[in-house]
Amino acid sequence: MKWIGIFFAMVYFFQQSPYKQVGIDKFRTLMEAGHLLIDVRTSEEYKQGHIEGAINIDVKDSSFVNNLSELDKNKTYLIYCRSGKRSQKAGSIMTTNDFEEIYDLKGGYLGWIKANN
Repeated sequence: MKWIGIFFAMVYFFQQSPYKQVGIDKFRTLMEAGHLLIDVRTSEEYKQGHIEGAINIDVKDSSFVNNLSELDKNKTYLIYCRSGKRSQKAGSIMTTNDFEEIYDLKGGYLGWIKANN
């Protein structure tokens, strides 16, 4: 019975978390709603190709948290990286910095390109 309680506590926590990974269809719907799109890859990767409308804030840059401070924490943000690892890191940092709603593209830019070609 103890494990059942822990399981439900974890489910509740993840449902309440501001960070959520979503698939391409949900991500596209959120983009169409006009939420800010953030590419957390390096500027070099961004220049090689990115999702239209995305701004570039490199999660590996030492000024990442400082750059986040310029954003309204009460708005909804859509984030992505190449495949998903860096955007998870960015989502964790944004959650720690009290952002209220963050959606991460499952599969990242590579998944986006594959689905849109």
